Amino acid sequence: MSKGGERRRQSSPAYGSADSGTTLMGVMGARRSRHSARAPAALWLLAAVLLLLVAHAAPQKYGKPDPCYRECVSGETMVCKYDFHEEIYNALNAACGRCADGEFGDCFLEACVQVDGVERTVYSINRMLPGPAIHVCVGDTVIVDLHVLLPGHADTLHWHGLHQRDTPYMDGVSMVTQCPVLSGDIFRYQFVVDAPGTYFYHPHNGK
Repeated sequence: MSKGGERRRQSSPAYGSADSGTTLMGVMGARRSRHSARAPAALWLLAAVLLLLVAHAAPQKYGKPDPCYRECVSGETMVCKYDFHEEIYNALNAACGRCADGEFGDCFLEACVQVDGVERTVYSINRMLPGPAIHVCVGDTVIVDLHVLLPGHADTLHWHGLHQRDTPYMDGVSMVTQCPVLSGDIFRYQFVVDAPGTYFYHPHNGK
């Protein structure tokens, strides 16, 4: 077990709620000020892209509003906690209804992972692909409990682009900064976001 981390054995796998989805790719953003969005043109293709972005980057934790997704105020920080359930999931499965038959609205049903429109097996986090977005402010403490539910596999999460100056053991590179997390185990990542920007997280597979 790596310094500063917690690893616990779970007696029975607790799969991600259907109210949120995720895969092993995600987005993490840290902001200093509020961003504004422009209204898109009324083109159906652009609307489809926007719907996809909203579906996968909504400020939510298992279907509930995420209080950490807020306007950032200097000196005000929060502790932002997330549960990531990493599992093998089928894209374009029954949760997608008639998405494959051209029913566009079904492609955005809860727990529907469309990828490229072809049914296949994927790694997901909270049954989302890409993974859940994390929106926080500089100075916030991020806590992510990674539940690995991948029989025969072991994984870590690397927080790409974050310096981790005070918490190098939370960098998430398998066999470099920590041992891989075995299937059925839970590992807690905890670090302070010290710079604004847009970053991404991804897994490192190790055995």
